[in-house]
Amino acid sequence: MEAIIFDMDGVLVDSEKLYRTIFKSVTEELGGVFKDELFRSMMGIPESKGLPVFHKKAGIKAPVHT
Repeated sequence: MEAIIFDMDGVLVDSEKLYRTIFKSVTEELGGVFKDELFRSMMGIPESKGLPVFHKKAGIKAPVHT
């Protein structure tokens, strides 16, 4: 093996924009209110801890599955 490439989000691929678009769409489909500041505050938090908080603050009534 000659090299290993690690991609910190935004270096090679900026997936945050796509993730935001999907998160907004799903939040609204589930009857929640999407807010950028809430979304940004969840960045870097493991989904198992962040999703329950996001659901509550966004007003999503659907159960959380992580």
